[in-house]
Amino acid sequence: IRSALDSASARAIDCYNFRHSDQNGKKSPVPRLCYEKPYTAEEGASKFERIDYITILGQRGELLTRMHKQIESKSPDKKFLFGSYAISSPHLLHLPKKFLLNVFKRRNVQGWHMKFTIHSVQLEAKFYSATFKDPITKELFRSGLGSKALVDRHPRMKSGAPLHLAEARIEDGKVYYRTKKLAEHAAAARAIDCYIFRELKENASMIGVDTEKLKLCHEEPYESESERDAQQVDYKALMAKRDGYVKKKHSAVGRPRHRKRKRFATVD
Repeated sequence: IRSALDSASARAIDCYNFRHSDQNGKKSPVPRLCYEKPYTAEEGASKFERIDYITILGQRGELLTRMHKQIESKSPDKKFLFGSYAISSPHLLHLPKKFLLNVFKRRNVQGWHMKFTIHSVQLEAKFYSATFKDPITKELFRSGLGSKALVDRHPRMKSGAPLHLAEARIEDGKVYYRTKKLAEHAAAARAIDCYIFRELKENASMIGVDTEKLKLCHEEPYESESERDAQQVDYKALMAKRDGYVKKKHSAVGRPRHRKRKRFATVD
């Protein structure tokens, strides 16, 4: 009923504007609200008898189709899942920032760029933590404590020191790294863990996926920022576990005296 009343009001407004502009000899600056042409009081109801509604409905349908296509082209494609991309391109999990960038691009998120906020703390040296801001929901993800990604690297991939081996510190419940780039990758990694965790609950296509293999941080993923703030993360235990792995890794590799030290390329 409300739509019918609104339509009748729109038709009346078109006719009033048309008659007012016709009397003054000027075209009304107010845009028309209906497809039908307005009419004078003298023409009255006889005007309805000459309206070709079949043609009008066809024009209206074409316009609605174009509008829907424009909206879809600008709307994020939520069908492109983080988990699906992690399965099809697992090597990119070693470059969390690039992984995030690719997913949001494929989701057709318009007018955005990777945005991180950097925080620093002075300990025995300067350490950095980062926060990633979701371009759609504006949710914030802090740097996580990097764990080893259980997926293979691409043979041609060049990156800096792996996140799970990078020097890290915990200060006031936040994770800090020696460089800003590592901190940014760690924030992206935390976001990826949470995105995949949420998709597992919402999408049937993710059933059966071994998310532990795709997990990038030691902390458990969460549903929302409030749940994150309520989490009790035992960073002392996590750091002990992580440091034990790092020491084991270094002792297994060893450091030959005359061996040339491998240099890693920098990753944006």
